[in-house]
Amino acid sequence: LCITLTVQGLIPCEDILRKGVLFVVCVCLPFSVPLTVVILSRDAVLIGASFYLRYTTLPPPRTWSRYWDIQRSTLRVTPSPLSKLNTLLQLSTVGLSLGAALVNASHHPLLQALWVTTAVSTVMSGASYLIQMKGFKILRKRRSN
Repeated sequence: LCITLTVQGLIPCEDILRKGVLFVVCVCLPFSVPLTVVILSRDAVLIGASFYLRYTTLPPPRTWSRYWDIQRSTLRVTPSPLSKLNTLLQLSTVGLSLGAALVNASHHPLLQALWVTTAVSTVMSGASYLIQMKGFKILRKRRSN
């Protein structure tokens, strides 16, 4: 599960990697660069916030080995319904955009509306994690051993 296995419940890294690879591979499509930047930026910010929260909730002494010790989990991240919808939109965007490219319909207004909807839901999903702290749950602080 990559890096995120070490912080129990963090946004699954395989999901982030899968979406990231799909969008980066789609560079030839019209939506690709701006939408890929939005999606990958959101994921990078959420991973950074998770690392920061993990660090700040870890009881002293904060050492490298204690930080990566999954037995000392102090943070759980659970996806919100908006985040799950956003993942569905992102994967649908990739699939439909690739299909549209095959039939030369990449500039169809409904497809472009899907790109905008996906970008907006990505920003809203990231904001719900960061501003409202939805999805981040700080677990009971454990005594240091």
